Amino acid sequence: MRYYIQPLCGVEMAITISLVGNVYHLAGSFDEHLDLSPLAALPRPLHLSLAEVESINSHGVRAWLVFIQDNFQAQLFFHNCSSPFIDMANMMEGFLYWGPRVDRVKSVILPFICEKCAKSSNISIAADKVKFFQGGAMVPAQRCPTCAVNLTCETDLGEYFAFMTLK
Repeated sequence: MRYYIQPLCGVEMAITISLVGNVYHLAGSFDEHLDLSPLAALPRPLHLSLAEVESINSHGVRAWLVFIQDNFQAQLFFHNCSSPFIDMANMMEGFLYWGPRVDRVKSVILPFICEKCAKSSNISIAADKVKFFQGGAMVPAQRCPTCAVNLTCETDLGEYFAFMTLK
């Protein structure tokens, strides 16, 4: 199932929604053309993969917050949250949750680099594998698929996962 949002200018853009297994994959930009109404009628629990969400502007934030607020009691689960999603979750309370906090984030995408062969990788990390300590966080070691050297995470994990430590 694919939904295409048709903006007024007649150019096909914004977001696609496709079903793979029991997870709906959202891809594209969350902007002034974002329409999440097709998600409202889908059966719950609703699992959303956000790995291919490339950008989110203020119009997209507004549309997403309306969706979250309208569905805060629904069983929504988020997989492969992209960096734009994590950035917004860290800046804006209620971006991924509304009401009581539950463990809705199942996984996130983290940027890694291999110091030996200089290849960058975006790797999905299960949220329950993130370990927190005072002042930071750590994730399981990841190996380069090319040379098998341990990868280096390209972001500050304490800051990246700050949204998960808020009560």
